[in-house]
Amino acid sequence: MGLRLVLFRCLTALPALLLLGLGVTILMDEGARSNLQRATGTAHLQQQRAAVVLLPLSEGESPNGPGEAAAMRTTRPAVVTTAETPPLRKPPPPPPKDAEPVLSAGVAMPPTVGGPSQQFPHRLPEVPPPVKTLTRHKPATASVRGNLGPAGALTDSKNSDWLKDRWQAAKDMTGSPLPLPVSLEIDLERQSMLTSVVLDWETAYASKYLIELSATGKDGSYKTVKDETAGSSTAASPKHIVHNIKLGDAAKPEDLPVGRFLRITITENGTPWGCSLWEVQAFGFAARR
Repeated sequence: MGLRLVLFRCLTALPALLLLGLGVTILMDEGARSNLQRATGTAHLQQQRAAVVLLPLSEGESPNGPGEAAAMRTTRPAVVTTAETPPLRKPPPPPPKDAEPVLSAGVAMPPTVGGPSQQFPHRLPEVPPPVKTLTRHKPATASVRGNLGPAGALTDSKNSDWLKDRWQAAKDMTGSPLPLPVSLEIDLERQSMLTSVVLDWETAYASKYLIELSATGKDGSYKTVKDETAGSSTAASPKHIVHNIKLGDAAKPEDLPVGRFLRITITENGTPWGCSLWEVQAFGFAARR
């Protein structure tokens, strides 16, 4: 009987013990949360104080007047920044709409910003192309037939056969000269800018001649680009006298003569025989459209 009474009282007190334990747990959680908040606030306050420097008040800044500044070393906080923000850079102003074109390699180029579109002559390349032979295998004609090979021999790059590979303004095989002037014409087949002309004469060379250019090849359209007397001659071999006539500098295309049809007009023979040519070479590059 006594044992049953004790068990009954224990079971009756068990809910009260459970409630008491739950309350203690809640109180412990609240305390831990409060301690965490206080620790976080302390750390935040320390971070703020790290950015504050204590500066002494000057005499005139004493809260109790100038007389008590020496007795009280009162300080005042001042916030100091650790890095300076660089000033913003203003973008450069755009060029005016009527800005002058920029020069590049001697050729006017349109302004980068603003301004009307520029029109430039087609014959001024920005960078001159490589100089090359313009006459090789191009059509050639002569004002007289002569006694040896046709005018086409002047551009076929052959010069081994003394009779077939050269042209001569002579009446017969004795070399008697034909009446002057006589002319040779070569179609370059496109508008070209010439830097030089090389004339490979046989020993019967011309002492005076004109170098002319035309855009169309029509009579009256030719313009003289060189009035040559004897030329700059070098004896390449016993049967060759070479005249090298410079017409301009490839680096200055604006000064070069331009044309499609090249004409050599012979006005005076340098020997008793009719003048004779192995080859005519023109050097330069095609004009840009």
